[in-house]
Amino acid sequence: PWPAVEDPGDIVAGAGGGGHLMLLLPESLQRRIKPDLNTGCWLWLGSLNRGYGNLQWKTRWYRAHRLIYAFLIGPIPLGKVLDHRCRVRSCVNPQHLRIVTLRENSLENSCAITAKKAEQTHCLRGHPFNVQNTYAHPRGSRQCRTCRRMGSRLRRRGQGMPS
Repeated sequence: PWPAVEDPGDIVAGAGGGGHLMLLLPESLQRRIKPDLNTGCWLWLGSLNRGYGNLQWKTRWYRAHRLIYAFLIGPIPLGKVLDHRCRVRSCVNPQHLRIVTLRENSLENSCAITAKKAEQTHCLRGHPFNVQNTYAHPRGSRQCRTCRRMGSRLRRRGQGMPS
């Protein structure tokens, strides 16, 4: 279902559906991949950690999808991650992967806490997250200014914040 990736790896392999692309991998990696003909995913059969494939290559451990992407497409830029467009963590098909920032990956994954927090329009106490009432924390999070002020007052008095 995914369109062919336009990259040198695809041209060399002549891969329309990506099956020929897999043949460029070392045989030791090919043996650990099972193509799913319905989805186009290449399912990793080796060890998994939190759903992602893991393997030791030479003397170092790698996430399988990152190593296979590097083999077939090229290096992943520093500070970037691979997003599984198919949402299948064990998929190592480079045509199902795209390079994004960690923030983009977190926001686009609707299950991620970052995505859920970004969708919030009000704080837990019902105050709106708007320009006037939102403090942008230097680390990237946001806080309700009303609750922040209330918490500061209570801490100065030696009391805790009410639930």
